[in-house]
Amino acid sequence: MTTTLEQPSLAPPVSPLRELLTLAAPTVLQMASYTLMQFADTYMLALFSEQVGSKSAEPNAAANAGLFTFALMSLGWGTIQIVNALVSQSFGRGERQACGRYLWQGIWFAVIYGLAILPILPFARVPFAFFGHEPALVELQGVYLQITVSWSIFRLIGAAFSQFLLAINRPNLVLVAALLGVSVNVLFNWLLIFGNAGFPRLGLAGAAWGTNLAVLAETGAL
Repeated sequence: MTTTLEQPSLAPPVSPLRELLTLAAPTVLQMASYTLMQFADTYMLALFSEQVGSKSAEPNAAANAGLFTFALMSLGWGTIQIVNALVSQSFGRGERQACGRYLWQGIWFAVIYGLAILPILPFARVPFAFFGHEPALVELQGVYLQITVSWSIFRLIGAAFSQFLLAINRPNLVLVAALLGVSVNVLFNWLLIFGNAGFPRLGLAGAAWGTNLAVLAETGAL
């Protein structure tokens, strides 16, 4: 009697480049979500400026203040990236409880750093005045900076969650959350900048609140 041994079926090999892009693309798009929100704010405020006949002060203010907001958050943002490295190492070793601990450390750091930058809010107009901007532009930049920085905690907490999910091989969830955030930003910009669907017409302040609500939606999804 002859015995035949069946060879186990092997999945076709995946190209290293394809595997790299599969993991990297959601990461890149998630990191670009804040940039896309800033672009949406600037573009839609430019349309608003044309509608009301102003000299494009609102889009300039949003662009400048948006970059300054990110600069204020960048130290906290960069520090939180370590969550990815620490969680991925623990995940690879099968230490699931350690993964959770590192996530919580990232969340607590996000809260502490977000609270630490709040005292600059009363001085939001100072750096723009120092740069020699026109008083009207300084006022608009200060308003946008105050609104967006006041919700930095949620943006930083979202960064901790995104780094955790990337580390445990859930990049597509991070991508979905980023796309949700950008979509919410565009929707609330349309509602709050232009005063559509019965919402108040807030102009630049509406763009700032649209960004905040988008950050909240993205963080909530994560």
